[in-house]
Amino acid sequence: MILSGKDLIVIAAGAAIIAAGAAGLYIDYTSRLATDRSDQIGTITFKKKTAERKYNDQMIWEDIGKESPIFNNDTIRTAEGSSAVVNLADGTKIDLDENTLVMLSLTSSGADIDLAGGSIFANASEGGASKGSLNIRSGTTAISVKGGALNLTKTAEKALDVSVASGTATVAGATGPVSVGANQILQVS
Repeated sequence: MILSGKDLIVIAAGAAIIAAGAAGLYIDYTSRLATDRSDQIGTITFKKKTAERKYNDQMIWEDIGKESPIFNNDTIRTAEGSSAVVNLADGTKIDLDENTLVMLSLTSSGADIDLAGGSIFANASEGGASKGSLNIRSGTTAISVKGGALNLTKTAEKALDVSVASGTATVAGATGPVSVGANQILQVS
């Protein structure tokens, strides 16, 4: 069978459409979200597997690479078997365990973390560089610590376990503020 000129044009056009579609798919798959923000508050590095970030003005989750920048009001999540470390500009170090969702912001008074679920270890005394307090919110509970370290776990039963490693934390909930010292554990339900 001999191909006519029309057949060759149709085959060439089909091959060009397939090539253009494949190139577009590759570019879309490998591209990163663009942001023109200049309010970087720290960096994030994943330890195991990967973590994802969502900019506060976008609805798309993006995989995070090594030493990726974190901006004010970014939301970070880790998946099953993942963990990541966030190093904020004020010296605060935050370890995110698997299945954790947090929103991070940095103000002149210190670091603010909104813990929606999972487990974190926050160290505001890393090298003594932290300028302000570390404020963590989880539901109606607010935890504040200055120059200390603590571990927070929000369980599936909506309970919050607060374990202070160093320093003193103030836990404010429905019953009022409670002071938790070093090596003490408080469960808020």
